[in-house]
Amino acid sequence: MPVYDQMAIRVDGRLLIENTKIDLSLDGTDTDVFTIIQNTLAGQTPGPKKVVGKLDNVVPPTGFEFDAWAAMNASTEHTVQYIQMSSGKSLTSNNCFVRAVALSSGVGQTQAFGFEFHGKTANWQ
Repeated sequence: MPVYDQMAIRVDGRLLIENTKIDLSLDGTDTDVFTIIQNTLAGQTPGPKKVVGKLDNVVPPTGFEFDAWAAMNASTEHTVQYIQMSSGKSLTSNNCFVRAVALSSGVGQTQAFGFEFHGKTANWQ
């Protein structure tokens, strides 16, 4: 039976354990270049890239594990490390800022808290 990996995250060196889902993407703004003579894709013009981590969390009765709401309001800068649990490989993104903070609650549902980190690009080590 195969074993599949999971991902964990550290923010400013502190392991966050209330995550229920982590989505990680490398976001870029490269522009396609088309030419009249070739009449087809001739290449791309590189644009800035960033690492975007989207976290879905549950909220324990004691309060937020990481107060993303306050971090976004204060525009605080963070170092975020994404860790492949089985392989031990990690990707560390610096100069990260919190964006897209959302909180939801409903009858018979666990309170959910989601937010994103947008930071500098990095490679898996």
